[in-house]
Amino acid sequence: SDMVQELKGPEFTMEWMQRNGLTRPIVFYDKTGLGLRVPSENFKVSDVKQCVGSRRILDVMDVNTQKAMEMSMKDWVKYFE
Repeated sequence: SDMVQELKGPEFTMEWMQRNGLTRPIVFYDKTGLGLRVPSENFKVSDVKQCVGSRRILDVMDVNTQKAMEMSMKDWVKYFE
């Protein structure tokens, strides 16, 4: 499809970026070759809170009103869970 660019991990290089840029969304069907580390299936939002701290301020958006606001990590975890 012309709407998205499909790539394999090893194809996504600095040279590719310089030639093509990010003019379309890129779809990777396999993370192999991207150098990504993905958290385990057991990793939860509360684990993020432990990593960054409950007082961390986040920029969030109310999707119904499209209003931007700030929320503490602690409050966001309560909302999310």
